[in-house]
Amino acid sequence: MWPKLVLLAAVLIYLALSVAGSGLAGLARRNANDKRASLYVLLADNAEQHMEAVLRRLQRVARRRAQPLSVVVIDVASTDQTAAIAHRFSDPALSIAYVYVADWPHARAEASRIADQAPADCDVRTLELRSGRPSFQQVM
Repeated sequence: MWPKLVLLAAVLIYLALSVAGSGLAGLARRNANDKRASLYVLLADNAEQHMEAVLRRLQRVARRRAQPLSVVVIDVASTDQTAAIAHRFSDPALSIAYVYVADWPHARAEASRIADQAPADCDVRTLELRSGRPSFQQVM
């Protein structure tokens, strides 16, 4: 019985990672020759299980483009290690700013404000990393 449970757990983990990977695949499809400035706004609540993977994917995108990316992590009242992961993730390819907000309406308003203040030629992408979801979604 235990081998079947272990196999079932392994299959479920594989499926969860596959779903998360399919959401991250859109980040990898960027044109390596695109030299426009890029800004990623990550709205996150208790997203410790996804935060490092998303930041590493953005790091790979930045290195492939040979141009740094700007990332703003908007933390929506997380009680897990989301903030710690964002703070300790350091890389020359990523410029990471951290903003804490109390709820989702404030997070979306802050994301809109950041996107509105970005230069006209800047490619702005907003992603939601929400607890209870196996992946993330692009929202703007």
